[in-house]
Amino acid sequence: MKPQWRSDLSDTSDNDNASEEFRQLTALVVDDSPAQRKMLSLMLRKWNFAVLQANDGYEALGLSQSQRIDFVISDWMMPEMDGLELCRSIRKIDSKHYVYFILLTSRSGKEDVAEGLDAGADDFLIKPTDMGELHARLRAGQRLIQMQEALVDKNRRITEAFDHLNTLYESIDRDLKAASKLQTALIPERQTELCGVSIGIAYRPSGHVGGDLVGFYEISPDRIAVYSIDVSGHGVSSALLTVRLANLFPAHNPSENIGFEHRADGTNIPRDPADIAADLNDRVQDDADNDQYFTMAFADINCKTGMVRFCQAGHPSPSIERLDGTIEFAGSGGAPIGLIPGVTFETEVVHLAPGERMMMFTDGITEAESPDGEMLDEDGLAKILERCDAEGEEAVLQHVVKGTIEFTQDEQLEDDLSAVMFTMPDTTDRSAERTD
Repeated sequence: MKPQWRSDLSDTSDNDNASEEFRQLTALVVDDSPAQRKMLSLMLRKWNFAVLQANDGYEALGLSQSQRIDFVISDWMMPEMDGLELCRSIRKIDSKHYVYFILLTSRSGKEDVAEGLDAGADDFLIKPTDMGELHARLRAGQRLIQMQEALVDKNRRITEAFDHLNTLYESIDRDLKAASKLQTALIPERQTELCGVSIGIAYRPSGHVGGDLVGFYEISPDRIAVYSIDVSGHGVSSALLTVRLANLFPAHNPSENIGFEHRADGTNIPRDPADIAADLNDRVQDDADNDQYFTMAFADINCKTGMVRFCQAGHPSPSIERLDGTIEFAGSGGAPIGLIPGVTFETEVVHLAPGERMMMFTDGITEAESPDGEMLDEDGLAKILERCDAEGEEAVLQHVVKGTIEFTQDEQLEDDLSAVMFTMPDTTDRSAERTD
């Protein structure tokens, strides 16, 4: 709060915003003439100042170092330490408040004024001192001191607010790191094998937490499900939705997995990928508090026949690497999940030969931008895959991540990046019917 001055100098509108707290201003009179000191002290007390006196510069400097002083009214010419040296010494004192320094002198030349200002003096009065003029100069000084104290108070408040915000930030940062560990725990092993199918995963959030989710689970001894999900937005709200979605696809609990139809007799029947997308869409629409949506690619893979039945819900088209090294992109699009009530989704079919690969990925890859604003797109991703000679899905995906970063020329990606890649086993039985 601003102090209100206990002085006749402040009986004008300067006090309109003053608080109820009062602080009496202190003036230090420095002069080797006892008569001059007495005359100035009497007037200052009349104006309700607390007054200190010193008969030389050394005594005045000692008082300035030991207690708070608002004004120094000092003669220029004094023995031992003159007014200029006193002013320079006071300016060197490490003080949190400003001392307004007025020099009394009979010297009025421009060179004298410049010398005094250079020493740190705020004002000059020609001797003999005119009390009306001194009164006016003190009022000017008071306004400066008042502004300085208001500024110090604001800086203090800003510092306190910053410290408080910094404490909150550190708390939030700890929570985000904990959330990141929780979300990372939802991501399966980076390289694994399921029902003979080799599976690799890449996951790189743009911040502490992200909105991407990849996973897989066993449908039957001959079939697996693989999915890639990208929740709209970034940060905590997106991460929370990915946690909810992960809980809908528990890998070791078919009776709780949305990928199965749960019969009354206790059996769990695999659902069509398009039906899974439609169910998720209805669930998001029924959640009145949720204004998010997400894209998804969901694949039902027959490990024996190489048939892949998949649903593409607003997600980038999966890539397929054929045995001859050519790169294809499958799928016809589809609407994101959670945007349109009652939307119809489609299940599409592709066939993979033994050793052929399929990758489902989020748009953090294909929509990554170069410094010129050019997107990587499918063509850029195909070139990255064609240049890759790495063995194993995890190594290939690391190559894709590295290629994406090199394209953007920025280690800090603008969007979350994730992908899941699977390779059909060489023991694929092609005698089974492709119309299964």
